[in-house]
Amino acid sequence: MLSLKQIGILLLVVIASLVLVKTDLLTKARVKATNIFYGEKVREVRNLRLVVESVSPELQKEGITAAVVQEMLTSRLETGGMKVVSEEQAQGSGDVSFLNVSLTGARLEQKTYQYMVIMEIQQKKGHSTGLFQSNETVWSSSRTGAGTIEQMKQDLLKEADILLNAHSGKA
Repeated sequence: MLSLKQIGILLLVVIASLVLVKTDLLTKARVKATNIFYGEKVREVRNLRLVVESVSPELQKEGITAAVVQEMLTSRLETGGMKVVSEEQAQGSGDVSFLNVSLTGARLEQKTYQYMVIMEIQQKKGHSTGLFQSNETVWSSSRTGAGTIEQMKQDLLKEADILLNAHSGKA
């Protein structure tokens, strides 16, 4: 049987967990940490070329293609005030950063997936030397989760929101 003290501690843990989830304090803490770590560099990004590097085949079978991810993120980032440029516009401009996105997932049960979202902004660093161009990471974030396709899409958009907050300097 649990003592009164153990019940009190258990109750505090449950309440603290609910508060963390309800107020999304963990995401806010991640944004603050991102802002501290990457500082001004992410705020200086003007033109962003969104590149969906990979979407796992299992997710593609469920309709989560590179084009769907591209459309979702472009819409969210532009609505949030970032300028997303096409491949042609990126080639014609020296002031372009690249947002590389990767989405992997594996089916756990009939409608549930284990998944990971990785996003990283890279900028050209210095001048190119021959065939090679040096890049610098100016922002990076990732998220893992388990849930439905809809939950995965929401987590993808949450990562975009973290980028928008870091870009604007907000927490």
